[in-house]
Amino acid sequence: MLLLLSFFTQFSSIPAIVASAIGTGIIGSFTTFSTFALESTSLIQDGNYLSALGYILASLFGGLIASALGYKV
Repeated sequence: MLLLLSFFTQFSSIPAIVASAIGTGIIGSFTTFSTFALESTSLIQDGNYLSALGYILASLFGGLIASALGYKV
């Protein structure tokens, strides 16, 4: 990820704040998704299928609802 951020900062047409936002967004999305995948997989492997389904659905629809509310605000 640092390599990607360094790549963006090499271009003078891309402001440093934009390059920083891109880098932070990409790094944040990878860590968030990996945590979601790990938790979901752990629940399934432990046989907690109902909890896994609830977690996946709550994450999916909760994220969509939060995004919609963010746009309205």
